[in-house]
Amino acid sequence: MRVVLQGFGPFGRFQVNPSERLVRDLAESPPSGVDVVPLVLRTADAEVAKVPGFMAEWGPDVWIGVGLAGGRHAVAVERVAINVADYGIGDVDGVEHRDEPIIADGPVGYWSTLPVARIVAAWRAADVPGYVSNSAGTYLCNRSFYVARHAAQQLGVPRTGFIHVPAMVEQVQGGGPAWPYALLRQALALAVAVAADPA
Repeated sequence: MRVVLQGFGPFGRFQVNPSERLVRDLAESPPSGVDVVPLVLRTADAEVAKVPGFMAEWGPDVWIGVGLAGGRHAVAVERVAINVADYGIGDVDGVEHRDEPIIADGPVGYWSTLPVARIVAAWRAADVPGYVSNSAGTYLCNRSFYVARHAAQQLGVPRTGFIHVPAMVEQVQGGGPAWPYALLRQALALAVAVAADPA
């Protein structure tokens, strides 16, 4: 079972992106029976545009995007990607968008094809705080999720979705929401194992 885990590099005030560390870590020590391919993108439109090519090249059974959601208190598996890019903070190349479609003739949204309910159930069974989120935002996490689902629809990749993770403890000062890295890794490993289970 081949799983592509796609994370992002640094952006904004986050000089370390936990999603990058997580996808590389799980590729080195994946759940049993799973071949994890790590893909770390620069946090830029130009990088997200490469997703369909990577998906076609690797032909994964599962594609999971992973991104940092600073300020969130728990891990979240996203339910839907929407066809809008709306960010004034700019990507790492300075590219900004205001209320623009990601793909001009694309559908309004794509549902995740990950087993979202089973992923959350696995988290709860392991006492890992997690939930189903109904908004992946309008920045590059949502953009990559939408582009991946659009490509998966064309290429026949059966399971594609996105997971947001909180910041790591060492990244947060002043008492904001943050998790120890070991818990982040446990959460993502559980999600990968469930997503790779064909049941």
